[in-house]
Amino acid sequence: MNALFSSSHGLFIWNPLLLPAALGVWLLARRERRLALLLALTFLLQLYVIGSWVAWHGTVAFGARFFVNSMPMFVLGLTALIDRLRQRVPATALAAAGGAFVAWNFLLIVQYALQLIPRAGPVSITQMIANQFTVVPQSLGKVVGLLMARLSR
Repeated sequence: MNALFSSSHGLFIWNPLLLPAALGVWLLARRERRLALLLALTFLLQLYVIGSWVAWHGTVAFGARFFVNSMPMFVLGLTALIDRLRQRVPATALAAAGGAFVAWNFLLIVQYALQLIPRAGPVSITQMIANQFTVVPQSLGKVVGLLMARLSR
């Protein structure tokens, strides 16, 4: 479970959109049962392998990079979820929610780049959330400067 929910690069802590995407696989199973079962089984096997390894957290990488192979499952699950929600929720609300998830992850990347959160080891969730709304918005100018410096090399 650490590989999914740990503050030390846990999949759903560092990429919160992937939790509803994973739950969307259940909705996918209503239409494409065999595909959903294969995707879920593949994910569970990958979770077992990653969770069994001493470096399951990916050391100093951002987020849970070892789950990249599961992205097709997350994309299909998220698509099934959005398809279901769009019958009940206005498209603008869905787009706003998607934008909020993108912004959240971008701000996490900024925290990581500025070393506001440690590159390895657990992260204080309360500090990470506080940084998202206080420190990071004040640091966006510095981030743009760092990006421009890297691009001009």
